[in-house]
Amino acid sequence: AMRISLEHNPIIRPDQVRLMGKYNIMPGFNGYQVQGDIKGGAFLKTYGEQYMSWIAPMKSLVEAGGHPVFNTDSHLRQVPV
Repeated sequence: AMRISLEHNPIIRPDQVRLMGKYNIMPGFNGYQVQGDIKGGAFLKTYGEQYMSWIAPMKSLVEAGGHPVFNTDSHLRQVPV
């Protein structure tokens, strides 16, 4: 009956995607985690291209029955028009 949510999940392994769907877990992703140095340079240099699909796998989570959410802290700054 509980809706479990997790915050700041930049990397989710494929086996975890299946379990998150099974248990209806709602992982939350932040905008900075899917761009910039985390998704790009540092992660790529450390782990290699074969793991890039582990970063914010939204489509896989939805297909597995999970309910991922996406948020951003951009409201804390003026948004350029």
